[in-house]
Amino acid sequence: MADSAESKDKPQAEKPSEAIVVVVKNTDGSLRESLRTPNGTFAKKPKPLLPTIEFTRAERKKLNSVRSDKDGMTEYMVAFMNLVRIAQYDGEDPKAKMAAVKAFEVIRLSALGKPAPSEQELDKLTNQPVKTIIVVAPELMNPQVINADKVVQKPRQPSFAEVTGVVTNPKK
Repeated sequence: MADSAESKDKPQAEKPSEAIVVVVKNTDGSLRESLRTPNGTFAKKPKPLLPTIEFTRAERKKLNSVRSDKDGMTEYMVAFMNLVRIAQYDGEDPKAKMAAVKAFEVIRLSALGKPAPSEQELDKLTNQPVKTIIVVAPELMNPQVINADKVVQKPRQPSFAEVTGVVTNPKK
């Protein structure tokens, strides 16, 4: 009876409706199982997830457990002291220096919290970066609307010559 109560609490991985388990050979020669739907495509295997509250509770329980080999320090304190040791590195290795800077950032964030925003960041939060500009159309010299389909084009004349008359061949 206790087994049935535990099985109800744990999330169960269920197969998609009417999926078939197929053994597939990998490129390296090993075998693996996959699910195949009735129309022939491969289906994703559902993975059971721990609920967030249970996961957080288990994580906190592990971090607060006392280690016997470290003079009664908790797992969290051992990890924190390792970060402090890494942050205090003063050697010449550039990668270790970058790790020390990152460790210091983690320690500072953990111990002091998120730093307050500066004045410039506060100004950015109050002033919107996008401005709306309304452009009013200018007043036109000749506001009459002309139908472009009915416009009659005048024959063109060159600007360098004085034209006394233009004769064109009329269309028949």
